[in-house]
Amino acid sequence: LRPIEKTTTGSRFKLKKTTLLVSQQKTTYAEAEDWEIIHHCGGNSKLKLCHRTFATTSRPQTGCLSSLFTGMEEHVLEQCEQKIETLPPQPRAVSLGLSTFLVEAPNNDYTWINISRENGQRTIIPGCTSCVIRPPCSGYVEHPNGIQLVPSGDDCEMEDQGDVKEVVQPDLWRDVLGLIAEVVPLDDDGIRTQ
Repeated sequence: LRPIEKTTTGSRFKLKKTTLLVSQQKTTYAEAEDWEIIHHCGGNSKLKLCHRTFATTSRPQTGCLSSLFTGMEEHVLEQCEQKIETLPPQPRAVSLGLSTFLVEAPNNDYTWINISRENGQRTIIPGCTSCVIRPPCSGYVEHPNGIQLVPSGDDCEMEDQGDVKEVVQPDLWRDVLGLIAEVVPLDDDGIRTQ
């Protein structure tokens, strides 16, 4: 949800396809649905190897997700269907998986508190109207209204400090929603060719 300045509304993209496939050279793009990725691709959250050929294009402005990925805002407005929604009255958080949360709020005049599990140390994080928060593995993030953003132990194999990214323009959606899977060419034996 992208807030519309000086209103209580925001715009949200209605995505027909939910995953953007990008060649390693970032020159070829394809859009796919979740079920296509689940059934035809394997790998982890950062790299997927697909055993199916997807219809591709070298012109990123021809698709909604590729326009978002490349930051071509004029094409985003042409290619992506949007709907207008009322902003939530209080901050809300939606899990995006991998211990990452999309936070939406009517304004940014509030704060989050980053709380360390080890020593109880508290750090203030400024509020946002639309941002992605990945709490640190060593603690959690809490809002005064009771929302707690707690990382999953499964996603904390290595220690990290967490992350907060403000969603301010379309090109950040590529980082925010995890819509990108890199496609690596395979030979006939399923071996990576690059």
